[in-house]
This record gives sequence, structure tokens and C-alpha cells, in this order.
Amino acid sequence: MQKSKLSIERIIITAWLLIVLVFYFWTASTNLAPFKFDFSDEQEWYRTSGYQEKSYIYYNYLSDAFLAGQLHLLIKPSEQLLSVKDPYEPEQNAYISLLDASLYNNQYYFYFGPSPALCFFIPYRLFFSGKMPANFAAALISYLGLLFSILLLNFSRKRYFERTPFLLFFSGVVALSLCTFIPFALRRPSSYEIAILGAYFFVMGAFYLIISGTLGKAVKKWKLLLGSISLGLAVGSRPTTILASLLLVFMFVYVVKEYKDNRFSKAVPEFILLSLPYGLIIFLLGLYNYLRFDNWFEFGQSWQLTLQNMREISMYKFANFFPNLLRYLFKPIDIISTFPYFTIGHKHTYEGGFSLEPVAGILLALPIVLMIIIFFIDFKKIRKENVGLFYSMVSIIGSATLVLLFVSFYSAVTMRYAIDFTPLFLVAALLSWFYFYQKVNNVKIELEKRRFHNRITQKKSKKADKPVKNKDILSLDKSYRQKRLIFTIISIFAVSSIVYSSIANVFMSFAGYHNNLLIGNPSLYHSLQSLF
Repeated sequence: MQKSKLSIERIIITAWLLIVLVFYFWTASTNLAPFKFDFSDEQEWYRTSGYQEKSYIYYNYLSDAFLAGQLHLLIKPSEQLLSVKDPYEPEQNAYISLLDASLYNNQYYFYFGPSPALCFFIPYRLFFSGKMPANFAAALISYLGLLFSILLLNFSRKRYFERTPFLLFFSGVVALSLCTFIPFALRRPSSYEIAILGAYFFVMGAFYLIISGTLGKAVKKWKLLLGSISLGLAVGSRPTTILASLLLVFMFVYVVKEYKDNRFSKAVPEFILLSLPYGLIIFLLGLYNYLRFDNWFEFGQSWQLTLQNMREISMYKFANFFPNLLRYLFKPIDIISTFPYFTIGHKHTYEGGFSLEPVAGILLALPIVLMIIIFFIDFKKIRKENVGLFYSMVSIIGSATLVLLFVSFYSAVTMRYAIDFTPLFLVAALLSWFYFYQKVNNVKIELEKRRFHNRITQKKSKKADKPVKNKDILSLDKSYRQKRLIFTIISIFAVSSIVYSSIANVFMSFAGYHNNLLIGNPSLYHSLQSLF
């Protein structure tokens, strides 16, 4: 019976993941540019493409440069661009520059992190002798990141919440699949999105590998090694994820406390596995920057050719912090009466060096993240009774919070940046939900034990024919009923939140930033419109 139940559950999860796989690749391939594996007409295609489509090929340009043994792009800046007074001024470089490339010492570079090129685009060429389309890469990377997030959720469920019902776990899988703004990003999967989706993949991989390698029945050193590499590659995809290195600190402290008798000297191998690969990759990234821009900390944005003069803009300002934070937390999704019914608008403005793009606040777009409050309510209890869970949750919530706070200083707001922190917050919220179920279930088990013990005691006593009211049991029964009611309420809230967020994310993905589906594939858009 148990094996049959497990088989059914696996079939349901597998079927769902296949549906999501199709949805991700369908979304990525029905935007402004379908999957393009043949680049024989690359120059003509680039010349006739719009500016959004042009950015689809940027990671292949970066791969071309790496395979040629150089850091600057093979494409040369035009003499016309190099001859203008200020090549970074948009009015002077319009139509004669490679948009969003970085110009330094008369060479083109990209500020996009190199990790996706090194780990996906170049290996694809080596195995398939062709160029990987950017939108295909985005869908693949997103899906792999989703699998890692589900593995992390499943490991934590089995390790700490083994009695969690399948329905709760499956709800979590649905939420991770649809509610993290990934579908929205896949509607326009250009180089900007690939860098962020690459970081999502590497971060979720690092958290799964390091947490499962540390908090299992024994430390698995190979997981620590791969997790450290993955976290380093995340920084190589999106530098803001360096703040997720909080994970390394807490997991190492856990190893020292739980396995090494609080003696650092005994944990030297684990310290090396967690820190050395990560540190080496960070060093190489700094060297990569120095060799390109003569600055260890310059990724290229200061030299970027874009819609603003980046040489005159401060990329991080304290004045940005509170307005941006409020947008990332509380900006509502607009519900309208026409298809696609859920939207965050399409307005993109530049003013005073600040770029404001469409965005949705996670507390209103994904209300289930409020479940994290449960963890903070029982913060001291969890810290005392379940050290592993405590360190895991603090690592996840702390990393997501630091990234959220950091991007709020940036002189730009956009939906894709929310992917930097939303998946981690969602995992923490789901684990908080599982924790509360376990808490209620533990009270139920204790109540049943006491009732059983009370019945045995009464049978042995001389007054077995007269029921005896046990005040402890009555008090525990009252506590159980109260907790069960609270759990029912928050579960209704959680499921409703997941349903709402899933529907909103799917419908928002039909439009994306600039009504991409309507512009690029109007017949499909109108077909969907007729269905809904």
C-alpha cells in the first residue's frame, strides 16, 4: 500500500514537471524570436533585428571571444563610434554602437557574467557543433534551477518534516514552478535575463548541495565541493549573489558545532572544501575584471553603451533604497478586465540617471512569503530544539534579505531583479508552512499517546468502570484543537496564495515587459485571448 502510494506521488510529480518543462520552453520559444539553431545568416539577422532581439545573441558573442582566446569581443567598434566626442553619450552613439556592450580601450566587452557562457554556451558548441540560442538556454537554465529548488525543498521535508502530507509538498512544487517570476523572464529571455537566470540556477544548486551535504546523517564532502563551486559560479553570473555566501558561514559553523566538538582544527577539510573553490572563483573573476578594465571590481557597467551615459551616473545611491524597497515589497499587480487580465504595465522611464521598469512587489504578488513569520515566532524554540533547521533557515532567509536590500540601492528597478531573492524567500516560506504542520502533528501524536496511557492506567485501577478526566489531556486536547484551527486557516491562505500567484504569473508571462507575445506572435496571442 505504501509503495503504491509513493508510486502515485512520483507519477504526479513527474507529470507536473513535464508540463512545466513544456510551458517553460513554449514561453521562451514564442516570443520575439523562436529558437534559432542555424546562425549561418548571423550578420544579416543581426542587421535586420530589433534592439531586443539583438541582445539574444550576446552570450554567443562572448563565447566566440573566449573560444578565440581573448576577453574582448571579436566585433570591433566602428571608426565612426571611436571618432565621436563622447562615445558614451546616447545621442552620439545611437545606431553606430553595440547596444549594452562596454567600450574600453577601443574594444568591446560585455558586463554580463561569464558563467553562463563557460558552463552552457561553450559546452553546447563542443558537444553539438553549433551555437545555443539564448531563449533555449534561458528555458534550460530555468528548468534546471527549478529542479534544484525542488530538491532542496524535498531534502528539507524528509530531513525535518517527514510527516508532511504530499498535498502540501506538491503545492510547494507548484509554487516553485510558477510563482518566482521565471515565466515572466522567459517571455523575453535576452542576455539580461540569462545572467539572472544563470545565477538562479547556480544559487539553488549551491543551497541544495551544501545544505544536503552538511545537514544529512553525515557530511558529504563531494557535495560541499560542488556547492562551493556552484556558489562561485553564481557570482560569476550575477555579482549580487556574493551576498549568498552567508550560506558558507552558517553551514561551516554548524559543522564545527555538531561534528567537530566546537574545534575549528578538526574542521579544516570542510573549511577548505567550502571556501577554497569559492574563493578561487572570486579571485579569477576579479582577475577577469582587471585584465579587461584595469580594475578588480569593475564588471563593465561603468563603460556600458546604453540609453543613459553611464560615465555620469552613480549606480548605487542611498536615496534609492526606501523607494526601491517599497516597490520590491508592495508594488501591486494590476488586475484589468481585458486579456491577459494581470499586468504590471509596460512603461519604462529614465529620469535623473534612474531606470524604472515594470515590477511587482513580492508581498502582494506572492503573499505566501508572509509564512516566514512562523519561523520568527518560534525562532528561539527552533534554535534550541532543531539546530540544523535553524541554520538552514537563517542561511536562506538571510541571503535573500541581503540581496533584496542590496539591489534596493541600485539606480534601477525591474521585475527580473526580483528573481535574485524571490525563490529563496519562497523556499523559506514553504518550509515554515511544513514546520507548522509538523508542530500541530506532534501535539496530536502526544495527545494520542497520553490518551492511550490514560486508558491503560484506568484498566489497571480499581475504578476502571468509572472514566477519569485527566486535566493534562483536556489541556493538551484544547491546545491541539486551537493549533489545528490555526493551521487550517493559514493553509487556506497558503493554497489560495499559490493559486492566485500561479495564475497571475502565467498570465503576466503572456505579455512580459513589452507585450512581446502580441508583437512577435500576434496570431498565437489572439488564439490565447479567445480561449480566456
